[in-house]
Amino acid sequence: MTQLSGKHEGVNEDMANRTIARREFLKLGAGVVALSALGGSLSACASSAPAFPTKPINLIVPLAAGGAPDATFRFLADQMEKDLGQKVVVVNRPGPGGTVGVAETMQAKPDGYTVGMCAVAMLTVQPLLQDVPYKGPDDGAVLGQAEFAPMVLYVNAKGQYKTLQELLDAAQKNPGKVTLASGGGLYNIPHVEMALLEQLAGVKFNIVPYGSNDHVPAVLGGTIDGAVGQVALLTQHIQAGNARGLVVFGPGRASGLPDIATAKEQNYNITDIPYEFLLAPKGLPKEISDRLAASFKKGVDSTAFKDYCDKTGLIRQYETPDALMKKLKDDAVRHKKIVDDLGWAAKK
Repeated sequence: MTQLSGKHEGVNEDMANRTIARREFLKLGAGVVALSALGGSLSACASSAPAFPTKPINLIVPLAAGGAPDATFRFLADQMEKDLGQKVVVVNRPGPGGTVGVAETMQAKPDGYTVGMCAVAMLTVQPLLQDVPYKGPDDGAVLGQAEFAPMVLYVNAKGQYKTLQELLDAAQKNPGKVTLASGGGLYNIPHVEMALLEQLAGVKFNIVPYGSNDHVPAVLGGTIDGAVGQVALLTQHIQAGNARGLVVFGPGRASGLPDIATAKEQNYNITDIPYEFLLAPKGLPKEISDRLAASFKKGVDSTAFKDYCDKTGLIRQYETPDALMKKLKDDAVRHKKIVDDLGWAAKK
């Protein structure tokens, strides 16, 4: 009897152990199923998250409304809207040399809903000469270049200057008496071009800052002798006979102004011209940066923008973000040398 009882106890113990093991296995299986369901649920949530952008995007133009850069980036904003499916709202933030708007773009939340138009000197020259909250290209992110913007030195068509040489002769005879406006403010590419012309020709102008477009009425009204501004802005006034272009600063003659010789053709080796691009705050998530860059490129590559550039005299030139950043850093080094050679840093 004792042996029989022990045998039954062993069998019961074995069955109990199996039951416990089975329960643990079922619990483990339930846990796996629960985790799998949770993972699937999380995956579904992630895949159903709305794609960027879900609301309007602000595009800051650091210059006054109505100028050539403003018009160009309003055109590109319209092209981006068609691709992104959201409004791209142009917000003008004019300030000295464009620095106010550029700083606002760089200091914005890096979520893709604030971007900005920028020109090369705003990142490569202005920080050398003004107290601004950024030091150069590395303090922001770039999303692609749109174009080069050739410049033209022009005067009133009814005025006394018929050629560049006549203007230079007057400046040589009367140093500081010929007043020229730098469109877009001081310490930008128009200012660099005039300062280099002074240096190469051995003359002295009275260079004064004006906005990106308000130098036009000043020249046409006789308030100042002339100005340097974008070909895109001045072509209509020159073609209409109200203004006279004396020299184009660019790689070649402007398409809409074929009769005006370049600085190089007139024996002044001045080749710096502004280029404009899309800027964003540093730290933009890659997927958002890629989306915005692709949309901007699509706008620049569009037939509509090609026609716009042909009409206005801009040189359409797309650069990828990486290539553009390299170029900006190279230009920062080159522009630092120009600023030093001109003695501008000492005037800060």
